Amino acid sequence: MSWCFLATTIHKSQGSEYPIVVMPVTMSHFVMLQRNLLYTGVTRAKKILVLIGEKRAVSYAIKNETTTARNTKLAERIQNGAAQGSKKGNPAETGTAAQQKMKMIPYKGGAQPSMAMEEPALYGGDLFQRLSQSKFRSSFSLKTNDRHYVNEKGMDTVRSHAFEFIEKRLAPAVIPNDGKQTPMRGHPVFVAQHATATCCQGCLQKWHSIPAGTELTAQQKEYVVDIIMEWIGRQMKP
Repeated sequence: MSWCFLATTIHKSQGSEYPIVVMPVTMSHFVMLQRNLLYTGVTRAKKILVLIGEKRAVSYAIKNETTTARNTKLAERIQNGAAQGSKKGNPAETGTAAQQKMKMIPYKGGAQPSMAMEEPALYGGDLFQRLSQSKFRSSFSLKTNDRHYVNEKGMDTVRSHAFEFIEKRLAPAVIPNDGKQTPMRGHPVFVAQHATATCCQGCLQKWHSIPAGTELTAQQKEYVVDIIMEWIGRQMKP
């Protein structure tokens, strides 16, 4: 009897099947604990499936249903095509009106206005009232798996994670990928950052008057984390 062992990823294994599948499932890479990925990995096994890791990781993946939306260009292309057709039918429709029609992003199962259409200076009220007037910022909310994570870890632990993320991704003076350093999902703090416009230096300057291109001070870091945790706290209320 001969044996052949193959190490691969779930993504690369899509469309294939194997007699025996051994799959690690741990909380150390919780960002990848998603129901669709777990399902894909489990269904690669034809005869024997062995899961190695933690039961709570399997439970977390099963409850994580936030991957139904896809950040693809399909919706944008459809809208661009519609806009082009509209231009042909009505040549007078040009400039700002036409541009605004195309400034949309596919998110949460449908097209939502992008942050490019935000005008914080025109919004009234305190910070959270102004955020609620932005269709982009107000489209974010904590899902079931995010709430489960906060309840399991506790607010103090989530706050420590927020400090770590801010220290690495937002505080340095120079961030080569500024504007793209914060994922849309995968951790409650990431969701909160987009909801509170603390996801990049550009948004910090636009919404919080914190100059981009300068290292955040200790006071500014504390401010950012406070805003993030305030939003999470409001989301966790019944």
